[in-house]
Amino acid sequence: TDADDEGLGGGGAAQSTLQESLYPSMADPKLFVVKIKGGMGRELAMRLMQKALDCEASGHSLGIKSVVAVDHLRDFLYIEAMKLDFVLSAVSGMRGVFRSRITLVPLKEMTHIFRSAGAKPEPKVEQWARLRREPYKGDLCRVEGYDAAQGLVTVKV
Repeated sequence: TDADDEGLGGGGAAQSTLQESLYPSMADPKLFVVKIKGGMGRELAMRLMQKALDCEASGHSLGIKSVVAVDHLRDFLYIEAMKLDFVLSAVSGMRGVFRSRITLVPLKEMTHIFRSAGAKPEPKVEQWARLRREPYKGDLCRVEGYDAAQGLVTVKV
């Protein structure tokens, strides 16, 4: 019927509007990418969180909303704040942070940063693979079985 068709069409437009409302806007805090010494992302994120707690206890705000250390981007730290000055004051005095390498992430790229690197495909029985651990590292093997619950792969070398 016509009423059913209108309901389906209206739902798609409402879904589209809902998706667009989830994207960041100019009124939201900005995301800044900070170049850091490789592999220090989690440590620096923890130090910044502790610094924010200490500032909050003393009665003033650090001015940052969140800190994110993304595992697959080891040389960068993402800090969410309203202004660059808040980010600069937050990272002042911290080792491993390159203060001259702080840039604003464009609005269109903000959502792409937090996408996962992707799941690894599950091994298939009778598929060929290479071993990664000693003493057979680099050798060719054939997958004989796979237990997804335990994450165990049985191979024939």
